[in-house]
Amino acid sequence: MYYFGIRIRRNREYVDVTRNATVVQAVNAVFNADWTAAQGGNQRAPAYAHRVLVLSPGTSAAQLLQVIDQPGPIDVESEELGPYAPILDALAAKGRNLRMILPASINAKDKRAVAFLREHGCRVRLLSKKPLYMHAKMIAGKSLAFIGSENFTQTSLDNNREMGLLLNGSDIGKLQTQFDKDWARAG
Repeated sequence: MYYFGIRIRRNREYVDVTRNATVVQAVNAVFNADWTAAQGGNQRAPAYAHRVLVLSPGTSAAQLLQVIDQPGPIDVESEELGPYAPILDALAAKGRNLRMILPASINAKDKRAVAFLREHGCRVRLLSKKPLYMHAKMIAGKSLAFIGSENFTQTSLDNNREMGLLLNGSDIGKLQTQFDKDWARAG
């Protein structure tokens, strides 16, 4: 059971509601490890959670690069871009095969990153804050997609606790349908 492209209050978000026991178990294990650590314990997210989830710190940058580097075009929505070279270079390498939406309120660093992407032929649009703020983090290609909380910044990928999922199959079509609506709105 999936819900994509939902509007939570005034934000664009992507949410996956699943009954997949492996995913649910991994999310619970990460929560319990983080809860224990917050209470002064010394518990880390189990290794298997990194195989099931796109999880940072740890494995998220490599998994995002896998989605970005898949053959063919990709669509990306993100609240932040950042100057994180591995992600930015992979996006730039897509050239005309990249369509990206960011909020119109991006900071100066993100504006420089957008200029860099446009110099490489990438298509980037900025979405006005009203009626909908771009808070979503999504990458969709022909065979693989990502949704999650990870911004494409070094802080988000290497330091913060962030979580996402890799998706495939019919889920990708649902993501791309919503992206196309947002792309037209960002015009």
